[in-house]
Amino acid sequence: MPSVISSNPGVKLLIVGEFYDEPSYYINLIKELKLGNTIKVINRFVKNEEVGLFYGMSDLVILPYRSATQSAVLNVSYSFFKPVVATKVGGLKEFVDDGETGFLVEPESVKALANGIKTFFDSGDKIDFVSNIKKRIGKNLFYKFAEIFEQIIVH
Repeated sequence: MPSVISSNPGVKLLIVGEFYDEPSYYINLIKELKLGNTIKVINRFVKNEEVGLFYGMSDLVILPYRSATQSAVLNVSYSFFKPVVATKVGGLKEFVDDGETGFLVEPESVKALANGIKTFFDSGDKIDFVSNIKKRIGKNLFYKFAEIFEQIIVH
């Protein structure tokens, strides 16, 4: 995060959702690095009614998975037309169009993650993420309908 902040001084990081493990390590690290004014942690279950509020505050969603088959967070991000920086794991690499709906980075690399975030901010208005995400959603729906029609025809 420090390297992202140095090139984008106004950037804020919002970490939202329940921690699966003890959050004290992360909270202490934020304090140690003096990032308390830049990073806000919402460590709790987020109700469906609140999800839109957090996505509305976001320009970008970060998905730093170490492993994953799929991600509901990716689908929700796309439903709010938010680009993502995601690690190249599991199904994520199949559903993030690198440089179009977001950016793909190597897993477990802080430097790669920071570079992905910086690339997003450096891209400015050069990439129309919203249009690209709409196309991606449409493509996914097309294939889903094709599967349904195929099942109907076969049976």
